[in-house]
Amino acid sequence: MLLGAAPVNKGSKAHLRLFADPPQIQFPDGRQADIPLNMAEILSLLILQPGGCSADELAFQIGGDKGQPGAIRTQIHRLRVRLGDIIQSGPYRIESSEKVDSDLHRALNALERGDHETVLDVMTQPLLKRSPIVDLRTWAQRLAHLTDELVIRAGSPQQQARWKLTRMSFDDAWTVS
Repeated sequence: MLLGAAPVNKGSKAHLRLFADPPQIQFPDGRQADIPLNMAEILSLLILQPGGCSADELAFQIGGDKGQPGAIRTQIHRLRVRLGDIIQSGPYRIESSEKVDSDLHRALNALERGDHETVLDVMTQPLLKRSPIVDLRTWAQRLAHLTDELVIRAGSPQQQARWKLTRMSFDDAWTVS
């Protein structure tokens, strides 16, 4: 099922799965829906920039010099219609809160805490692996490198073996030298 008009109710929490392929949302009532890649890219960029960013900044990150801020505002509007008010304004941003959580938030927090198990549970494949956006590819590599360093430095032999079995460990682009 593709993401439809089913906004998140006040007081309930949605969960974004941005490491999934395709990206998905799980609504508080248990329903799941695929998130179109272009919308998942916006959601990911907003999570990765907790201070937020403007439509102009998002347009440049997504489309370079040809990025259209008006198209970003339209996509933000569509996301709000479908997901409720999880995207704050002034500047645009998403915070893990009582309204939304994401596997990306979990991975970032787990890396910060050195929580091997949570990182390995979440990072089973690259972030938005089909996205061509350079900033997201860079973040995906950075997350893989940080996970690699964490697991190799302080992980158990079982955790190290588990990490080596991920898709990220097979690609030279993901290998830490």
